[in-house]
Amino acid sequence: MGNKQDFVIENGVLTKYTGSGGDVIIPEGVTKIGNSAFSGCANLTSVTIPGSVKEIDKRVFQGCRLS
Repeated sequence: MGNKQDFVIENGVLTKYTGSGGDVIIPEGVTKIGNSAFSGCANLTSVTIPGSVKEIDKRVFQGCRLS
């Protein structure tokens, strides 16, 4: 599921996910998912994006492996 410590968030922008994967829920209040935020993540099964997200940059999930 992920907890807030699994995310690097700067001024509402999710810049990096550092968790171990699984079912990830991006915290409410994030307004943008930055370039390559999930790049190279292994073992993602799902990612829930809150309604507060208004922009998703390129290559957010580049190199990810879904399990």
